[in-house]
Amino acid sequence: MTDHIFAGPSLAGIARPPLADTRWHPPAKGGDLLQLDLRAGDRVCLIDGVFESAPAVRHKEILLLLASHIAVFGASSMGALRAAEMARYGMTGVGRIYCAFARGVFTRDDWVALRHAPAEMDCQPLTLALADLIFGLQHAVREKALSARQAGRLLRAGAGIFYQDRDWARIESASALGNNILESFRTWRAGRWRSQKREDALACLSLLTSCRDEPNIRPEYVDTPFLRNFATASGIDLARSNFGVTNQNIL
Repeated sequence: MTDHIFAGPSLAGIARPPLADTRWHPPAKGGDLLQLDLRAGDRVCLIDGVFESAPAVRHKEILLLLASHIAVFGASSMGALRAAEMARYGMTGVGRIYCAFARGVFTRDDWVALRHAPAEMDCQPLTLALADLIFGLQHAVREKALSARQAGRLLRAGAGIFYQDRDWARIESASALGNNILESFRTWRAGRWRSQKREDALACLSLLTSCRDEPNIRPEYVDTPFLRNFATASGIDLARSNFGVTNQNIL
């Protein structure tokens, strides 16, 4: 049994936990789940995925895995988004960001998006995801590092900046808060700021180590020309793969 984990900026800068029988993959793009060499009992954990540089992970890919008795987990970023959309079909979501999407509190894909360095530089985040800004500012208010009004100004400033440009320098400048307030917040941030995306990713890995249960829901897969065309474009022959798809049910 093998766990396939797609991760990048959400786990940048920390050692990959030493999980047995684990294969690490970079942020997932459309078709990557279909490319996996999967066997019964294998699991897939989707944490990070691409948004604009390539097609995103498709819902049909996840549905095919679930219908083939492959457990699929999601958290933190693209994984949280897809888990909220696919929970009714058996995908397991983990973490506060997943819950925010599942409850309709978070409504936009780009709230978890950010710009990051290439894999050779450990996918280090170069900008700040709005989801991290929201949860981080809530934490700052709880610890009295900011007032609710000050946090609101920082949040409004950050929300108005495109995700590929959203960094602290731009957020602080757009907030128009006083230098003393910003300097005090920077000091707090240096030691107390935490990334909810990272915490959710680590929580998902912890669940993988403690849970071997199969999903409670196993959808009946209904093949469509859309998936067949997408698989063909990705160089995948579904009839020859290890998924539960045969020539009989794709003709």
